[in-house]
Amino acid sequence: MKEVVKSECNIVLSANAATEGGAPLAEGTFTLKKTDTVLTSIDFGTSGHGGGDPSPKYMLLYYMSHCDTDLFKFPIGVGETWTEEGHWHVQTKSRLEGYESVEVSAGTFSDCLKHKTVFTDANVQDTKAELRNALLNGTRYLWFAEGVGLVKLRYEHSNGVITEAELLEYKTPAEDREYLPLQIGNVWTYKWQNTYRNEPAIEEWRVIRNFSEPENLECPMELASAKYEVKIEADAPRVAHVKCLLTPKADSNTKDDEKPLLLSMSHFGTEDLYDGYARYVRDLTATDAGGEKIPVTEIGKTQWAVETQNASPVTLCYTVLLNHDEREWPFGRDEAPYVQEDCIFCPGYALFITGEVADIELRIDVPDAWYVSTAWNPIGNERYRFTIVDRDDLMYAYMVLGTHSQKMAESDGAEVVIALGGHFKASMDEVQRTVKSLLHTYSEIFGGTPDNRMLFVANPCDIYSGGGVSGRSISVLMDGTLDADNRQSWTPLVAHEICHIWNGKAIDFNTQEYWFSEGFTEYCSKISCARLGIISEDDFLRDLERKWELYLSKQGELSIREAGENKMVNRELVYEGGSLIAAALDLQIR
Repeated sequence: MKEVVKSECNIVLSANAATEGGAPLAEGTFTLKKTDTVLTSIDFGTSGHGGGDPSPKYMLLYYMSHCDTDLFKFPIGVGETWTEEGHWHVQTKSRLEGYESVEVSAGTFSDCLKHKTVFTDANVQDTKAELRNALLNGTRYLWFAEGVGLVKLRYEHSNGVITEAELLEYKTPAEDREYLPLQIGNVWTYKWQNTYRNEPAIEEWRVIRNFSEPENLECPMELASAKYEVKIEADAPRVAHVKCLLTPKADSNTKDDEKPLLLSMSHFGTEDLYDGYARYVRDLTATDAGGEKIPVTEIGKTQWAVETQNASPVTLCYTVLLNHDEREWPFGRDEAPYVQEDCIFCPGYALFITGEVADIELRIDVPDAWYVSTAWNPIGNERYRFTIVDRDDLMYAYMVLGTHSQKMAESDGAEVVIALGGHFKASMDEVQRTVKSLLHTYSEIFGGTPDNRMLFVANPCDIYSGGGVSGRSISVLMDGTLDADNRQSWTPLVAHEICHIWNGKAIDFNTQEYWFSEGFTEYCSKISCARLGIISEDDFLRDLERKWELYLSKQGELSIREAGENKMVNRELVYEGGSLIAAALDLQIR
């Protein structure tokens, strides 16, 4: 007869490793599943800072948890042995050896449960398989103190390397007598080292989630509408207060078939950030139509389930700290929130928690002297109230809020809201003329213009230069000025990003084709600048020659399509190679 599992919960631990001097090494999350019969490691994700062998993303918590393996069988019994296959097909044989007294920096712990596992036959599939297999294969010893957790680790790797770790300090509730207590907020700090590293690593573990999955996750409640209010005050520009009224569809729930309300934030650009944009979210609460609080359960990276009792509206409240410019982002600073002296730049994906919904309204409350620049359509004459097409239009749009300069550029039916901050404000008329001329040029090339309003944002930045496009929004950060005297230095970047309105948005692909969307855009923007007299024909040809040389320096390593999987690292193949293909086709067509 099949055994019935009485209870099951998922536990997520965050881990951060640094050198003793405080330099970051790695961060990640590790997911465990606990039932009445077993504690199992089921998932992990890490990212490392810097190079080295092995990669810094190999963390102490990985050495302890070993994905896809059972850490404990319940009830715990000394002498119990079990075998299984883990991550990378590694074969494991685990045994609870007995009890020992262990002395570490955190104290002396008597009657520690000694856990031994032998790992063999790992079959890692990557470019450093020999090293990875050697790290996985070997014998690992763990010592757990009741009510405390792991206090000591020794991992004798198959290549002779030894990893040792000890507990430095911990915070766990006295009433929890588990060998690995997993209540939210529990914290452990370890010091560990192996012969790959000259300096020990200090690693902190923290339980950040412990939840049972709500029922009917595969069939969540559907939303009829969402009405958002965002408020930012002049004396606290890095704090956004968000309130949202979520109204379920009338027939999406019944008393006999309760469904959770599933909410999430975008994962865009946060692949290496274990908690995504939720890292900046604070004080998330939900209330029912009567104002009573209802449970909100974090069920994954930037994913929440709200336990509703019926189809009545739910009000969501939270704040977002706009401190994203304190770190680097894989897509660049131009597509993450930042705060400057006269304006705040914020993409929707860093601000909004939402579900699948098509009827969306947004009201933005800012000081009277501020502008709010967006690509969304305003509702009547109301101050900063907008109608939004759908969830993607909400999340993948940019906003600029502040005392920046704002104007509209119109050409051939296209409308572009221009928002300039800092000393760029003095160049608004020049930028407006340039954007209008580019819109006209591209509309002739592509045979028309997109129907929807667009946003173009440019702000000065002396430490970064780049641009990005999201939905109907364009963002540029660059050094220098936007004067007519140096149009040749700034217009090509602006022209490239505006061209993405057509190539990359109006022309879209189900899979990445960056050699086309970036390479052809690069060629189209440069030849357009030449035709407009912004750059000379000689400069255009010299740029094409430079692209040829850069492409040849990397040609043959990857196909230009494969290179698009990491387009910035493979820029010579994606941007320069794609641009050369565009030039060749242009000549052939002529």
